[in-house]
Amino acid sequence: MKSIITLGLLILSSNSFAQRAKPIKDTLSVKPPLKERTQTYNNAIRKPAYLNKLNKDTTQFAKSPLYLVKLDGQANYYTVMPQLGLIEQSDIVQMEILKDKMADEQFHEKGKNGVIIITLKKETDLLTMDQLFDRFNIKKKFKNLPLFLNNNITAKLTDMVFAVKNIKSVSVEKEKGTGLKYLSIVSTDSAINIRGSDFKIRGGAKS
Repeated sequence: MKSIITLGLLILSSNSFAQRAKPIKDTLSVKPPLKERTQTYNNAIRKPAYLNKLNKDTTQFAKSPLYLVKLDGQANYYTVMPQLGLIEQSDIVQMEILKDKMADEQFHEKGKNGVIIITLKKETDLLTMDQLFDRFNIKKKFKNLPLFLNNNITAKLTDMVFAVKNIKSVSVEKEKGTGLKYLSIVSTDSAINIRGSDFKIRGGAKS
């Protein structure tokens, strides 16, 4: 008799617990919305972790050619950063390469490693350093800070201009750990992303 009563109490307790218990949500099988997953993937592709570190190696500039740009139909030349990281390929009208005697005669010491002259479409928007600061509301007191393009140090040159079409942002940043202040330019994905040292001059003048 006691066994029957005990069994009945166990059945009643089990039913009561089953009514109170809520089903456990299977969080492992629930995926984030497609938009969120896409954004996470894009961020991982466009800005991998290594881009957060500054590349301060300036040895690449020792043998880099002199890069000059001019607008189509105009005679004035302007220098650009050796990485060419702000020039969009579709804006290039032609490229001329000068080497050895031709480079020496026209550009002397500056042309010792060769010269690459890039003619851009006449409507290309080029800004000097001062104009760039004004466009992006950067104070002139930061003008002497080291300049980095996409976290790679770049040379500061006389009469330097910037093709602003492919500039995503310009800001004053501080490196974690060292406290180094620097000017940071971030380009869009459509800009050419090569270093000056990647472009080897092997022949004479070309166009």
